Amino acid sequence: GKRQEYTGIILKSGQHLLDLINQVLELSKIENENVEMNPVAIAPSKVLRECVDMVWEEAKRRHIEIVDATCECAAEARFMGDQVRVRQILINLLSNAVKYNRPGGRVTVNCGERDGMIRMSVVDTGAGIPVHRRDEVFRPFHRLGREAGQIEGSGIGLALARELVLRMHGRIGFESEEGQGSTFWFELPKAGPED
Repeated sequence: GKRQEYTGIILKSGQHLLDLINQVLELSKIENENVEMNPVAIAPSKVLRECVDMVWEEAKRRHIEIVDATCECAAEARFMGDQVRVRQILINLLSNAVKYNRPGGRVTVNCGERDGMIRMSVVDTGAGIPVHRRDEVFRPFHRLGREAGQIEGSGIGLALARELVLRMHGRIGFESEEGQGSTFWFELPKAGPED
């Protein structure tokens, strides 16, 4: 009954706190450069499949469809990145796209290639980000005015994602239209045939 429910809430809060502490520690570690990166050649569609599994349940619960459009990239396209870190970034972008979406919405993941970089984009059909909040997006602890809402998360994920992408010699950014949704993307250097 009630007691079980409270225990559940406490455990969940404990887990969130633990995640938050870990992310804060990690962010400071990355900012101080003490993080090992082991870049390998990664196929966009393969890493996406691994990451979609992590957000699948939540997406199903919110009736959100996840569309894999990474076939837009050449089948042999690979980018250079640390596998664990790339997954961390992609899971963060996917879980935000699910969390901040509308019920029955859609998340589409695209992939493209330009100037020796491979870009993965996560497109959602959520409410979009107000223009006056856009410079806060990659700052730690900004959750764009959603602090009071029912949305879980630490507000540190994007700051962490940005540090990780920069450490892997990539770029990260977003476009957003209020009422239409947002696209978050990251680019990493294209792997050569020898990688």
